[in-house]
Amino acid sequence: MGPIYSLSPFAAYGHDDTRHFSSSSINKVYSPSVLKMFQLDLSRLTSAIFGATPPSSHAVPPPSGLLSCPSEVLATIFRNSNLNSKDIKSLRLTCKELHPTATREYAERYFTEPFFFLSRYSLGSLVDICRHPLIGPHVRVIGIVANTLHVEGLKQRVCRMHEQVCESRWGGQVPADDFAIVSEYAKICKEQMDLQNSGEGIALLAKALSALQHPFAIEITNDLESMGPIEVIGLPSMIYHDDKWSGKRCYNIMDREPNMKSLFKLVQEALAEMSFEDRKHFTGLELIMRRRTPAPKPSDGYQDHIKGLQNISRVYSGLNKLQLDMDLQALQTQESFISLDHLFRAAPNLQELSFTGGCSGRRAVGAHSLKRITKLFEIQTKFELRVLDLQEVACTLEALLLLTQRHKQTLTDIKLTKVTLLGSWKDCLTWLRQNLDLENFHLEQAYTVDRNKMASKGGSKPTAQDLATASFKSKQSTRDGLDDLIHRILF
Repeated sequence: MGPIYSLSPFAAYGHDDTRHFSSSSINKVYSPSVLKMFQLDLSRLTSAIFGATPPSSHAVPPPSGLLSCPSEVLATIFRNSNLNSKDIKSLRLTCKELHPTATREYAERYFTEPFFFLSRYSLGSLVDICRHPLIGPHVRVIGIVANTLHVEGLKQRVCRMHEQVCESRWGGQVPADDFAIVSEYAKICKEQMDLQNSGEGIALLAKALSALQHPFAIEITNDLESMGPIEVIGLPSMIYHDDKWSGKRCYNIMDREPNMKSLFKLVQEALAEMSFEDRKHFTGLELIMRRRTPAPKPSDGYQDHIKGLQNISRVYSGLNKLQLDMDLQALQTQESFISLDHLFRAAPNLQELSFTGGCSGRRAVGAHSLKRITKLFEIQTKFELRVLDLQEVACTLEALLLLTQRHKQTLTDIKLTKVTLLGSWKDCLTWLRQNLDLENFHLEQAYTVDRNKMASKGGSKPTAQDLATASFKSKQSTRDGLDDLIHRILF
């Protein structure tokens, strides 16, 4: 996954991309004083980001030589990697002549992948970003983070937190700030219920997506750990984040919300509410379900990570790119495969499929893992796949060939990274060379597992193949490259 930018005050000011900051700057961004300083309400946040009012007349005028430069030259200057977010932000506010060019660079750096929570605050900011005439055109991916701000579990968290605060572990003296946190959390809970029950969340998301008049993708993830501490609606970041960022008084309120079906439902209903002309710009979907999600328990009434996909209709008809980044734990139920089958059937125009399975080649591969991947590859599809990208996947030779055989008439690009094969890589590459007319091929860090150990012990540790990374970029290069690999590979 690429850099993630949450719709927090940090994202608004361009602070989420730490690549442009020194270590001292990062420490400053996340210091408590700065956290407190950025506790802005939505109106102040919006004006701070989008300030429709160009810079005041009291601003220090820029050098006249800079103003005389053509916009193309200014754009080149502003793209200089030595300029960080503060520099670009200052250029935006210098004068109205520099404002458009600096804003476009600002958007290209920090607003290509805005992430949002399911909250009125976050969705409202997303609408403003997508509607902005200079920032909106740079949005390419709309991300939804699944772990926070859901009606399911919020009420239980509030009650549990209230009980723990009221316990007599402080000798009957409950600190006032603890009651304040519970009160604010209960307020958020009520606002969240109103947002989802009224359909306002669907309307806001549909409004944001409709404002994008260019191809965009939607990413849904439960991978909170790739994000930094987040400040939401003035509450301490520990309230909304993983335990590792929490203080001593986190009250164990950060139980995971593994069920993502409410988010799928939100996305699907928002897409359905859009006009056909607006919806045709939705071309990509990425689902990220990490192993950090806890194993479900029968007593939890757990259904399935992706069951919400079963209730889909025409909204995915324009989808041409699908990325699945899923730990095998997310594929442990029959409902998961039924849901993916529904998704594949609802996306007849899918051309690019990317799957990351979390098997990096460093750990032993179990027979159950191979069975799940085989079952996934056996799902019947009607789309004409052009690009297949497999990463950190353990599968049998037969399952991989079955998948490529189904799309042999259209497959032109195959990328295999950290793929563990139960079978012969020599046989695999020979089949691909003889049966597919590939234009591009990439093989990196290939592994094999022993069939005998797999049969006798139910698992085997992968063995790395002695092959350098191979990447071929044309039909002739791919043919010659595969011939060379087949000749050099031992088995």
